[in-house]
Amino acid sequence: MDITQVLTEVLYNSSINTVFQPIVSLETGIVFGYEALSRISIPACEVGIEELFQIAHHQDRLWELEMLCRKKALQSAANQSRRGLLFLNVDANIIHDPKFRAGFTVEKLREYGISADNVVIELTEKSAISDIGSFISSVSHYKSQGFQIAIDDFGSGYSGLNRVCALL
Repeated sequence: MDITQVLTEVLYNSSINTVFQPIVSLETGIVFGYEALSRISIPACEVGIEELFQIAHHQDRLWELEMLCRKKALQSAANQSRRGLLFLNVDANIIHDPKFRAGFTVEKLREYGISADNVVIELTEKSAISDIGSFISSVSHYKSQGFQIAIDDFGSGYSGLNRVCALL
């Protein structure tokens, strides 16, 4: 199965599972949150989630994949008894996708009984910020809905000081 077929199958069959990676305070050693990580649930699939996101971007299906991953993450989090913050990875450029739907995450939080105060939108290093104004708009969009903002894997990829400065 080629990668285009994998994307179609993942989207059609909702073939995404969520795993939770603990986020531990270096100061206290206490787990204060969990990062929701998406995994493809097609048996023997050799495609990784990052590669799938790249293909989705090239096929103008990024929001479809993002929406599925967020829904699955929130659904899984609601069914867990974990305490602490929930970190959701978000590509800052997702708001450029013409299918992007503002309010989707808040709608799903209500559906699953999760407070926005307990959710951190973690902006990923997946792509460069092509327009700092759009990046700031994206940050403002999520902050206005009550979300906290974090930068994923600070110092790697495109997560450098320019992103931190844009948040100030």
